[in-house]
Amino acid sequence: MLRVTYTGGDAPQKWLFDPDEVDVLEAERIEGALGGGASWDTFLMGLVSPSVRLRRVLLWHLLRRSNPGYDMPFSDTPNFKMGEFVVELGTKQIDGFINALRENPNITTQQRDRMIADFEVHRAEAALAEAAIDPEAVDFDPKEQQLEEPGTPSAVAPPTPPETEAAPAPTETNS
Repeated sequence: MLRVTYTGGDAPQKWLFDPDEVDVLEAERIEGALGGGASWDTFLMGLVSPSVRLRRVLLWHLLRRSNPGYDMPFSDTPNFKMGEFVVELGTKQIDGFINALRENPNITTQQRDRMIADFEVHRAEAALAEAAIDPEAVDFDPKEQQLEEPGTPSAVAPPTPPETEAAPAPTETNS
């Protein structure tokens, strides 16, 4: 789920956008609006760091969905300042990108690890934002997290090992 905010126009608008909920006819219209023979997958991958054109296409799609009685032509998409249109990835999309990176044979291990680490930061931010929208939707359990500072005892006690018979203490021998 992506969180999209548009602050241009009369009043700010916010949408939750799930690409999996877009039907085939809408996906084809989005591909056509992107131009250049772009595919649906190009659109999905572009959501990571949207181009200006992709931002306009996404805004056009969302405005059309918000006004079902009006078949808005792409040319009617409002002009906006870049800071007025924000797209934030959700945990589902970030997890998909992380999994795709893990399976990509065309990048080095160092590149993969660096990109996954970047996505993990974005995933943590997205999880917090999603929790603010719907606390039940987040798979984050703060009780499982151990927040420690150097030199302080752990916030979560380590598991107690099972009891065993104590071995006899070593003795000193004089030779």
